[in-house]
Amino acid sequence: ADDCPTASTPTTATSGPPDRSPPSTPPGPQGTRRRATARM
Repeated sequence: ADDCPTASTPTTATSGPPDRSPPSTPPGPQGTRRRATARM
């Protein structure tokens, strides 16, 4: 995915919005834990 710049764009866009788009989940301990895990 890192080798292909085209594949990196779609992959990042799909993985970005979904993780930050879930308004159903309240910004609490779960949101911080999910963000930390996704960042690592």
